[in-house]
Amino acid sequence: MIDLLCEERKGRGLVGIELKHGPADRGLPAQMIDYMTELERLAKRERRPTFRGIVITGQPDIRLKRLLETAAAPRGWRVDWHVYQASIALRGLGEDAVAVLR
Repeated sequence: MIDLLCEERKGRGLVGIELKHGPADRGLPAQMIDYMTELERLAKRERRPTFRGIVITGQPDIRLKRLLETAAAPRGWRVDWHVYQASIALRGLGEDAVAVLR
């Protein structure tokens, strides 16, 4: 099952998004091929103009990205791969902030 199924704002195209909290595993390309096959069927059934996939991982993996691109290209599928970066900034609460919280 894909993590998120979205509709583009313009054009009504389908977008399937697969999220991985850390590095992608070796099964990701096969998993995305399954997802894209289903997205293609759904897009045709619902008469959607386009469909595409997005992979979002915590770490890049060029080898897996190339495997996925190699599988997607002959089918005319678009699959984009992005790496997320998250950060948290901590700041202390002064006496003024503590007084407001009470």
